[in-house]
Amino acid sequence: MTTAKRTKDLPRASRASEEAVRRLAAVSDTALARLPLEELLNELLVRVRSILGTDTAAILLLKGGDLVARAAKGLEEEVAAGVRIPLGSGFAGRVAAEKRPIFVADVNHAQVLNPILRQKGVRSLLGVPILFEDRVIGVLHVGTLQPRQFDRQDAQLLQIVADRIGLGIEYERLYREAEETSRLKDEFLATVSHELRTPLTPILAWVSQLRRRQLDPARTARALEAIERSARVQARLIDDLLEVSRIIGGKLRLDLRPMRLASVTEAASEAMRPAAAAKNIRVVTSLDPRIELIWGDPERLQQVMWNLLSNAIKFTPEGGRVDVGLERGVDSHLELTVRDTGRGIAPEFLPHLFERFRQADASSTRALGGLGLGLAIVRHLVELHGGTVEAESAGEGKGTTVRVRMPFRVATHDASDVLEAVLREAGAEVRACRSAAEALAELETWWPDVLLSDIGMPGENGYALIRRIRAQETRHGRAIAAVALTAYARLEDRRKALSAGFQMHVPKPIDGDQLIAVVARVAQAAAS
Repeated sequence: MTTAKRTKDLPRASRASEEAVRRLAAVSDTALARLPLEELLNELLVRVRSILGTDTAAILLLKGGDLVARAAKGLEEEVAAGVRIPLGSGFAGRVAAEKRPIFVADVNHAQVLNPILRQKGVRSLLGVPILFEDRVIGVLHVGTLQPRQFDRQDAQLLQIVADRIGLGIEYERLYREAEETSRLKDEFLATVSHELRTPLTPILAWVSQLRRRQLDPARTARALEAIERSARVQARLIDDLLEVSRIIGGKLRLDLRPMRLASVTEAASEAMRPAAAAKNIRVVTSLDPRIELIWGDPERLQQVMWNLLSNAIKFTPEGGRVDVGLERGVDSHLELTVRDTGRGIAPEFLPHLFERFRQADASSTRALGGLGLGLAIVRHLVELHGGTVEAESAGEGKGTTVRVRMPFRVATHDASDVLEAVLREAGAEVRACRSAAEALAELETWWPDVLLSDIGMPGENGYALIRRIRAQETRHGRAIAAVALTAYARLEDRRKALSAGFQMHVPKPIDGDQLIAVVARVAQAAAS
């Protein structure tokens, strides 16, 4: 009799649990769209405590190497006391380090570092990791004052809540970044307006003088030189704006061919010597003649050198020195350095040096002009070549060193072939396409489980491709798990990729094992 009753109740309990999950998911999805983060966290804690029938619920977020209490119900003392749990230690630390649910049947016989749990009389615990794109950002745990055996279904429900919390935290971070980006763009537009107007002032003044035909030959020549100089400044500003526009739109292309980086470096150094000589700045080059040929775009890499040297000369005072070096580094890389004795960079600005719309001095009274786009363009061009760029400075007034690392052979034409070979060897069926148009044509007859797509491609870019694919999914009856595999590696680029419809944004370069892991992860997530 008892057995029969329990058997009857199992479907009912299962249905009740499913209904609880559905209601919780619906509530949390709505909350994500309308609630500030703090209210969202508290709302979810109230609901999960009610649905799971627990006495306590708490959220700890990762900060540095510790988990820090952020919100709690029934354990408010955790937040007030600023409880910190080292990653990998204790109950919550293990949940985060192992990235899996952990059950504690009896707190009194377990390694629990947080004394407040015992002070409150908590006996049993269940904790799950808070993840975003497989990265741990915190832990969610619930507890009861009476002994309880939490089961797998409890863990699954709690993980749903943890996933919503992860999304909420990411949304808040992206919102803050968007606000900061908006502020920087406003500053940038004010700078653009100022910088475009500045060369016009001498042009208009000298044109007015020339129209009166009252200038002698010497002053006429001086007027024409000033007009030409100001026009060149304005042309350079416009070129930078157009270049950044192409970068943002994913339309910047490389013309790759065998080339010698030493030749490009020498040519750029020679071209900048007159500007250096005008300020009595010595430009000293040290180029390793044994450097091999690399695959690269000579014009774009010369643009990199021009921008680096121009920046170094611009911020180096009269009588200073700029050193340019090119040598063979470790791990089959070339290392290009531009070192100056200029004004240096404040430590707080150094991490933002290569960002668009950023200037160390964005005020209208700054001593040196320019839009602050040159180094952002450098970073993008270097990354398109598979390289990296970084800057070092001991502080203001102590000079700056910019270091570019480039692989010996940048074979972006063979990149899709390499990815295809790696995935085939892992047992996947693979179709490689060279453009968005080819991919769309292939999808007419073959609907895959996973899409790996670059962002910058001939014709339509990756953002346009994924939007068109998402529009076709109802016809095929299931969605494709999509990964943006791209050299566009900024947080802004990741936000744009996720908004366009990709499930994951993976910066290049990526090795074979990482690639297989990424494909397996998104395929598994899509299947579940």
